[in-house]
Amino acid sequence: MPFGEKLWGDTGKTTGATIRSVGPDGVNIEVNYAGEYKGFGTLSDGTFMGTANLVEKLDGMAVGTHQGMITTKDGEVIVYKGAEAGKTEDGKSRTVATFTFMTASQKLGWLNGSIILREGESIGTGGFRGTAYLWK
Repeated sequence: MPFGEKLWGDTGKTTGATIRSVGPDGVNIEVNYAGEYKGFGTLSDGTFMGTANLVEKLDGMAVGTHQGMITTKDGEVIVYKGAEAGKTEDGKSRTVATFTFMTASQKLGWLNGSIILREGESIGTGGFRGTAYLWK
């Protein structure tokens, strides 16, 4: 495994985007997204939704932050924050991100204080998929 224990595989779609500003550093965009994930091991399947604040640079690079919420099929709620970097080449984006989680769930309390690494890529118009790993 590239990073550690595989936690999930996800697919999602952009649900909205707003350009916040344009400047010499690039275009600052707020992106809303939602999707589903398939959990592995101790994490059950579920859904997620979030917001990314990204700076898209003219050279194809992008950096930004994320925040959002995961709901497992068992009704457990996890909130997250993260940071992302990525690059678009030939119309396809690839990203890597780190996330931290917070949950009041006793069952998923092991996520508190954990660092998650996620690699992802764009699929189709507004779609994406990725895989997340527990960093050890």
